Amino acid sequence: MHREVIVLWECFLERSFRGSTPLGEDTNMRQLWQQTEQQLHAKFPQAERVVTPFSDPLFETKEYQAFLRSLGFEPVAQAAFGKLL
Repeated sequence: MHREVIVLWECFLERSFRGSTPLGEDTNMRQLWQQTEQQLHAKFPQAERVVTPFSDPLFETKEYQAFLRSLGFEPVAQAAFGKLL
């Protein structure tokens, strides 16, 4: 069975645009992720899932994973989070 997957490797605002707001409360980062997902899904409508690494060196891992979970992602592999589109 062949499934189309979008890999979102990095998605972040530069520090000067993030400010000091914790990641889970940063509405700009949330909107960036949601809009990026929507744009990619519009460009690749056959994709069934989006996946992303489980950590990002810009953020503390637990905070980053909580952020991903708040966007509907869940662990799908040892080092990846994902969700159905």
